[in-house]
Formats: sequence, C-alpha cells, structure tokens
Amino acid sequence: MPAHAVMCPEKISIEEIRQETNAETRRVLIERMGPGRYLGESGARVIHEDRERTRKGAAPRALLEDNVGDRWLVGTDGGTRRVYYMPVPKEVNTCSEAHVAICGFDESRILAKS
Repeated sequence: MPAHAVMCPEKISIEEIRQETNAETRRVLIERMGPGRYLGESGARVIHEDRERTRKGAAPRALLEDNVGDRWLVGTDGGTRRVYYMPVPKEVNTCSEAHVAICGFDESRILAKS
C-alpha cells in the first residue's frame, strides 16, 4: 500500500486507481479516496435509478458503473440524509437487483413503518 494512501488520501488519483492491478489494494485506495469522490472523478455513469417502492416516501437511489465496469448502489438514509455507496456484482442491472444482492431478500419483504 502506498504510504500517501494512508497519510494523505487526498493525493490518491483516479489514474493511480486505474493502474492498480491488485484488487485488494485497489479496493483500499477507493475506500481511502472516498467512494463518492471516486465515482465522481472516475466518470461513473448511471445505469438505473428509482425509489424503493415498499416504503412511502423512500429516498431515491441509483445504480452506477465506474470506468472498469464495477457497479455501485448509491442511496440515502431518508432520516439522516447520509449517502451510502455499496459495491454490487457486475451482473446487477437494476436498483432492486442490487438490493437483493446486498441483503439476500426481495424488497417486498421490507416492513414499512408508519
């Protein structure tokens, strides 16, 4: 792991991540850079977007694909507005499929709070 990734993560560049061949080192570089910054600077594109349908007023979410084909489900917590970046399998094509890949169950099983 490059020392600057630990000591000065703001110096990590997209080019450095693109050139990294070790998957675990690449994952840590993205984590240290911050997935939001990484997806923005890598030119990630939106594959799909929706709102989880089970709960009234659910926050929007998006499925993004980065420059090497890795996919990420990006969603927010409606209460705190915190943004979550969750890597998902490359085979996932919708936000609902990404949810199943992460949680292991279909969204229809979510109990809505009133």
